[in-house]
Amino acid sequence: MTRLLALFLLTTPLLADVEVPPRMLAPATAEESWNIIRLATASVERLIEEKRPLEVTSQISLLSPALRVLARQPVKAGTEALIERQSVQAFQLVNLIAQNSLSENIDALPPAFKKLRTTLDDIATGFEPAVVKAELHHCLTHSEILGKPGDKCPQCKQPLLPRRIPYSFIYARPKEPTTQLTITSKTPAEAGKEVTLTAKLQTLDGKPVVENHLWPMHTQRVQFLITGPRLEDFHHLPAKAASTPGDYTITFTPALSGTYRVRAGLTPAGTGIPEYPAADLSVAGNVPGIANHAPPGMSSEVAGYHLKLGVIGSKGLLLRSGQLQGLQLTIKDAAGQPVTRLEPFLQAFAHLNAFYEGSDTLLQLHPTGGDILRDDVRGGPDFTFKMFSPQPGPLRLYALIRIDGKILQAPFTLQVHP
Repeated sequence: MTRLLALFLLTTPLLADVEVPPRMLAPATAEESWNIIRLATASVERLIEEKRPLEVTSQISLLSPALRVLARQPVKAGTEALIERQSVQAFQLVNLIAQNSLSENIDALPPAFKKLRTTLDDIATGFEPAVVKAELHHCLTHSEILGKPGDKCPQCKQPLLPRRIPYSFIYARPKEPTTQLTITSKTPAEAGKEVTLTAKLQTLDGKPVVENHLWPMHTQRVQFLITGPRLEDFHHLPAKAASTPGDYTITFTPALSGTYRVRAGLTPAGTGIPEYPAADLSVAGNVPGIANHAPPGMSSEVAGYHLKLGVIGSKGLLLRSGQLQGLQLTIKDAAGQPVTRLEPFLQAFAHLNAFYEGSDTLLQLHPTGGDILRDDVRGGPDFTFKMFSPQPGPLRLYALIRIDGKILQAPFTLQVHP
């Protein structure tokens, strides 16, 4: 079936900023290929269900290298002609779905995807069920390491866990949460004073959430995002694991009195989808929130630096809910000159954290172009982010950058339109 290789049209440029394990782009076995097909088709199904056509391409394209490997595999006697015919059709359907995704033809996606699923079922008849349904395990830190249940990574000695990928690399949410958070403090929290919290992370059935069962996301397996009243105070903190499994210690100084929302950011290995379990913290004192909330605006100033956000792409200049859009962040100094000496932290030159008031929905955005893995490189002044906002309404956004070893935090208040 080597002639099938001529139909291999993987849309590589679209995957340039997608954080997928390298082996998913170059599977080596039939078992690995079927594992990728199952994961990617489940992702496509979810994206079609949520009417997010532009993101379908990055997931459906994962099928192409897997199908190419299957085209070279021996199949059951008597199925050769069927498998070859349906393999040709599968390649064609993958490309058709990718084209409809790029043109945002949402109506054409469900029937084409249904036909692809039937075609893949036909191809599966040429392979043993154990091969088609193989559950592969990998290392969360060294994703190139694959093995069987019970195996450990030869590099970090951590147990291998079932391989998963998020259905979206921009914004993904679990259908049902799998984790919960409670917080305690030995002393009452008070505005202007440092407080240390013990955060207990558990599964819904009460089991501790431990770090080696969580994906590392920009070097962190657990992070805490804390917002004050009306989202006017923000703290982005790494977690420090305590001696008790599932317990984490966080220390910060609340600037205001009132109710703070403490969110833990983590990605369970069992789903590959980020979760943000939350709990409230009451802060005493006489430092209420600012009476006049910051007006909507795409500009902010911090420590003499000017930061500006702009909506880019073909969707217009307004942020819209339910659409994949681009945001550009530009940093200039007090003299209006572009700043090109931003330092990387947490593997990126800039981070955007956005919150809806009265909602636990939040967005965490990182610049396109991949992680920054060297501390000596410098960047700026422009950074592009891909953004999907699931709902309309006011959005409080905090941009984090680092210059001269100091992390600067710039607030924005944006409006997401229906």
